[in-house]
This record gives sequence, C-alpha cells and structure tokens, in this order.
Amino acid sequence: MSPTIEERLASVETGLARSERKPKDFWDKFQIVATLLIPAAIAFVGYIYTKTEKQWEIESAEHIAAQQQATTQIQARVGQAQLVSTFMEALLSTNAERQHLASEAILVALPADGPRLLAVISQDKSRPGAQAAAQSSLDSRRSQLIQNCFSDDKATRISATTELIQGWQDDPKLVPQILSAGRHDLSNLSGIINTLVVLENVKLSVLASDREEVQTFLESVRSNGPQTESHVKLVEARLARGTSVQ
Repeated sequence: MSPTIEERLASVETGLARSERKPKDFWDKFQIVATLLIPAAIAFVGYIYTKTEKQWEIESAEHIAAQQQATTQIQARVGQAQLVSTFMEALLSTNAERQHLASEAILVALPADGPRLLAVISQDKSRPGAQAAAQSSLDSRRSQLIQNCFSDDKATRISATTELIQGWQDDPKLVPQILSAGRHDLSNLSGIINTLVVLENVKLSVLASDREEVQTFLESVRSNGPQTESHVKLVEARLARGTSVQ
C-alpha cells in the first residue's frame, strides 16, 4: 500500500529537519572552536609582535653601536692625521735631534701606521737627515719589540707581538731578525710561540722571501709540544700557498 500524502509530508519534514540540523551542528562546533582559537590567535599575534619589536630593538641598537664605532674611528683617524702633521714638520726639519725624536714619537703614537710611514721616509734619498732618522728609529723599535716578544712578563710579550702583527707585516727585516732571536732562545717556549704567530701574520711575500730559514726554524721547534706543532703547521700551510702562488 502506497504511503498517504500525510505520510509523505511527514517524511519530507523529517528529512528537512535533519538537513537543517547538520548546518546548525556545524556552526555550533565552529563557534566552540572559534571561541578557543581567538585567545590563541591573540596570543600568537602578541608573540610575533613582541618578537619583532625585540628584533627591531636589537638591530637598532646594533646600528647605533656601528655608527658610534665608525664615528670613533673617524675621530681617531683625524687625531692621527693631526699628530702626523705635527711630527712631519719636525721630522723634515734640518735639526737632527728633532728628526730623531719625531721619528721615535711616530712609532709610539701610531703603532699600526707609523712603521709604514717611516719606511717610506727611510727610502727618500732627497732628505738624508730624515731618511737616517727614520731608518734608525725603525731598526731600534723593531729590535725592542722582538726582544719583548721573549720577555718574562706576559703582558709585555702580548703587547709586543700584537704591535708587530699590526704594523710590521710588510717589513722585510722582521722575519730574519725574529728568527735569529728565536734560534738564540729556543728554550723560551712562549717566545717561540710568539715568533710563530708573527710568521703567521706577516705578508706572504715577506715570509716566502726567507723560506729556507723559516723551514729550518720550524723543524727545530716542532717537537716543543702540541701547541707549537699546531702553529708550525699553520706557517707551513702559508709557505705552501706561497709556493703555489709563485
């Protein structure tokens, strides 16, 4: 027996009720989930904002620090230029004592740039007085610094080694002279290490020009210990690079 109209209508209404309940259930669930997600989203946005703000603060501070460092370096260079101007006036005078004092002062006041400046003047044959004063001061200062590399005082050794690395990398007299000092004081382990550190930092062309003496020295100190051995290998690697360049 076929269903009556009433039964059909009842079936349609039942189906309609079910179809209407599904979206309602979905939105109910969505509202619950959304309610839970909103605080999490706010917290996440807050975290991102805080992180971004902190990163900006760090970058801003680094930028300011870099600007301040650059300004300090410029001011230092300006001060050095003024010192050079004052010393050059005395160095290029005809007074031998003033020339000598000025060349000594340049090396003390400008440990990084002074040796190069005096090296140029020491080659100027048109001014024999200034040339002699510059060469004398270079020789004296170099000898003193090398001697200090073997000092019993740690601070003195470090200061001397640092100054040689900073301002004397291209001095052709440095390598043979410091090797000579090392050969005469092989028992001074700290001095030997400092000698090797200097060899690691001089210009490659300067190091390679005394290749045989350097290699002989390296063999004589290699067995001092693991620290010495590590520095010996660094110098040997530089010599190898010098060979490949040639």
